[in-house]
Amino acid sequence: METCSYWFSLLSKKEQKEFRENVKGDWEFLMEHEEEDFVGFIGCAFIWDRTPQGHDYWREISERKVV
Repeated sequence: METCSYWFSLLSKKEQKEFRENVKGDWEFLMEHEEEDFVGFIGCAFIWDRTPQGHDYWREISERKVV
């Protein structure tokens, strides 16, 4: 398990900006929260369909191979 701040660091600067803009909850709490994997991190933060980028955009990111 890794903190969400770790998983967040694996996003590009552009993705980080978009991710941050879509999070509506407590940012500090989210960054301290632990997730087992990258897909869990992307999936827990917001509803993909309700973002300007859409479901497919976030799904593609979540399926990316990471460390």
